[in-house]
Amino acid sequence: APVEVENVNGIKVVQNIPENRMQIFFPGKPADEVRANLKKNGFRWAPSNGCWQAHINYRSTEFVKQFTA
Repeated sequence: APVEVENVNGIKVVQNIPENRMQIFFPGKPADEVRANLKKNGFRWAPSNGCWQAHINYRSTEFVKQFTA
């Protein structure tokens, strides 16, 4: 089952191990700079899941650590 890693200011981070995805759910559309930063770090918008997601790897894991700090 997916593991919720963090929930800060309505932003939920999920480590979805069955799908090998790090997923970030925002309560609304993130600011342009936030979206640019997500894209720069390998995250892509997934309309089917309603979240930004990337493969679980060192880069996405480190990004989430900094993002939720």
